[in-house]
Amino acid sequence: MINGKKQYKDGIILKYLTSEGLAHWIINDGSLNIHKEYITLHTESFSKKEQFQMCLELNQKFDLHAKVIKKSNKTKIIIVGKIV
Repeated sequence: MINGKKQYKDGIILKYLTSEGLAHWIINDGSLNIHKEYITLHTESFSKKEQFQMCLELNQKFDLHAKVIKKSNKTKIIIVGKIV
């Protein structure tokens, strides 16, 4: 944290996040939209640039379809795909 704001450092997901860690992230700070088939990661406290970097790393490491969306004047990450 810098000045009370969360910060993301490039490469953290690639280097440290495991599939089990991603599951915990989703369970603790995510939500599921069954009808539109996506998972939201509530990353609103990060900058848009940091969210884009997180998406790149999530997509690369876990072969996901994560992207940044804007909703209610805030950006957050969604992971799109068929939910089984």
